[in-house]
Amino acid sequence: MITLNPLNEPSQSPSTGIASLEEVAFRTRKLPEEFRPGKDGNIPDSYKNYLTPLIGQETENIFTVS
Repeated sequence: MITLNPLNEPSQSPSTGIASLEEVAFRTRKLPEEFRPGKDGNIPDSYKNYLTPLIGQETENIFTVS
């Protein structure tokens, strides 16, 4: 399973890792309610702010709902 490694400092670059299924089985976390899209389908700013370091780019244009 691919993992997203947490940033310990703001200057640190995002990174990924690999974990065996045995290490992560039954430990998967669900997306918190405050990050889930509303009834209008828009993604909350709090989730955009969370994703920006992982994506590594400005998120303004990639989070649009058609």
